[in-house]
Amino acid sequence: MGGVPQFIARCLYPDWRLSYLRTGAGAEFDLVIERPGQSDALIEIKSSQRVDERNIRSLARFKGDFVDPLPLCISRDPNRMRIDGVLCVHWLDALAELGLA
Repeated sequence: MGGVPQFIARCLYPDWRLSYLRTGAGAEFDLVIERPGQSDALIEIKSSQRVDERNIRSLARFKGDFVDPLPLCISRDPNRMRIDGVLCVHWLDALAELGLA
């Protein structure tokens, strides 16, 4: 991950590290934010207005490979819910979950 988002993150949160992750099995996380002193945020980003268990399969399956992660599914769905241990929130609420608002 690079470009403008990485530049902005480095300016605002210089100790945070942004990346994505693809496992050998082909599962992927859209964004991993390593936040020193806090849980790593594992993020799946969806443009849909409704999310369900299909949208969070990778996060639910691999969140156990991390120490106390914050697994988030961010979308335009206005309904806050937890599916298989993954917190699904509207993108505006995600900013607060990450401590950015």
